[in-house]
Amino acid sequence: MSNNNYSLISVIDSEQIMRLGYPSLTSFSLMMSRNLKSSNFELENYYLYKDNPFKNKEYDEDYLLLKSNLNTAEDGEKVCLSVKNMDKNLDTHEIINCQNCYKERYVGQQFGIVPSIPYNYVCDIATKVGSSYYKNVFNSKKPDNRLSRNEGICYDNYILGYYPKSIIDFEYKYARWDHDVYPNIYIPSKNFTENSFIKTEEKITLPSILDDKLIIEDYNVYCAIDNNEEIRAIKYNDEWFCIEPVQWIKIGDNLVCEDVLFESPIHMKNEYVKNDNIESLDETFLKWYIDNIFTRDLFKYTDLSSIKKQISLAIDEDIDTKLKEIERLKQLKANLILQQQSEHIIDTAHRNITRLFEEDTKEQVFKALHK
Repeated sequence: MSNNNYSLISVIDSEQIMRLGYPSLTSFSLMMSRNLKSSNFELENYYLYKDNPFKNKEYDEDYLLLKSNLNTAEDGEKVCLSVKNMDKNLDTHEIINCQNCYKERYVGQQFGIVPSIPYNYVCDIATKVGSSYYKNVFNSKKPDNRLSRNEGICYDNYILGYYPKSIIDFEYKYARWDHDVYPNIYIPSKNFTENSFIKTEEKITLPSILDDKLIIEDYNVYCAIDNNEEIRAIKYNDEWFCIEPVQWIKIGDNLVCEDVLFESPIHMKNEYVKNDNIESLDETFLKWYIDNIFTRDLFKYTDLSSIKKQISLAIDEDIDTKLKEIERLKQLKANLILQQQSEHIIDTAHRNITRLFEEDTKEQVFKALHK
């Protein structure tokens, strides 16, 4: 399968995560993480192999993929930059102590994926829903999380797209506040059951691991009415998850997802992209998946009739900005060349004059010696 599309969505980078703090795992991405970690490939290759000093620790930890260049490890397997995902409920002192948990990890391991997209490309379809203050955990000197509004950073919040998020608690076995089990829980009405759902023709496609191979699997989308509202859901790993609006935070010129939306290895043996000469995120399975599948599923229920025109205008603006920057750099280079030429002329003239004085001095010395 070839990369037939190119989306503007990438993944969170180091600067964005330092400004935002640590994103939250949704109930869905938490289940996806557990499901991937329990595959034989993950267990045997990364978590349970002999003499692994982190086999008990790393299995319980989650890592976020950061946008960065890939490098070749000594054993030939590609590595990438990641950061340990922290619970937002931890106090500031504990988070600060772990803020340097950036590390290289093998691309075959699963990672939490936090999407990012340029705001000017989607400003016409993104819905602003207010603003929020976020703890500046990297700059705060307080040993706890009792920060005032003035010590936080205010970001605008937006809604854009839909994706599985909350686990549906049919049996009322999870308390609403029991985020240690699942961070997002939907409690349906008492008469609502799994049989209330009707299968639609829609599907959501997700990464999975079969033996030592990365595959993608289709999951049916179901629809039902609960509390006089239409809900959509998928059944993943024997649990039901609601498809809900996705929340984003505007950081600089980008919208950054507030949550870890899904989990995936970024590249391993598969049938979707070649395994050779992977040098950047754009050449990985993950980017192929984002371009061809994730973007389609994310905007499944979003009216995109105006987005192409908006993207075209935004691209024109970016091109114009970059052309102006190129012209500025060209002018800077021209000025440097002129400066170098001027310095060269002055330096040459200085050397010539110095040489004349030196020759005149030598001639006088020569005449004096031969009188």
